[in-house]
Amino acid sequence: MSITSMFQIILSSLFFISAISKIFDFKELMSTVKMIGIFKGQSKILSISVIMFEIASSLFLLFKETAKLGSLVLLLLLFIFILISLYTKFVLQKNIKCNCFGSLSEENIGVKTIIRNIIFLIFVTIVLFNNPTDILTLDYLNVILVVMTAIGCFYSTTLFTQFYKFLKE
Repeated sequence: MSITSMFQIILSSLFFISAISKIFDFKELMSTVKMIGIFKGQSKILSISVIMFEIASSLFLLFKETAKLGSLVLLLLLFIFILISLYTKFVLQKNIKCNCFGSLSEENIGVKTIIRNIIFLIFVTIVLFNNPTDILTLDYLNVILVVMTAIGCFYSTTLFTQFYKFLKE
């Protein structure tokens, strides 16, 4: 399995999980969009759009023929997420819940959010400028292993963040 395939699987898994968790926590997502203050009156359509783009890109990343399109969609989303994070952290200087993964993560928009999105941006760029794979043709055990590793990394960082908050209190 190539590094490009691994990044396709990681990105597809994480953004699909992110979209699904946002669906279950939709009111909180809309609240976050309103608190950021950009296009306040359009918070519902913006929230729906983010979810739809995340689902579409995660599905596009599964197939060789559409992986580059999925990468472009994610590239655009990540640039927007990074700009909004920078604006929220350094211009608004407010503590606003990220809702990056719905209720799965209690993180506020901040430096950690920006760094994570830059790392995802690097992964997306690697997929975009290399030869993507049709993920469904790979050995399913390897795919499951990469998906579980991605989920494990996500939950490990979430657990570490919660533990760090606990120690600070």
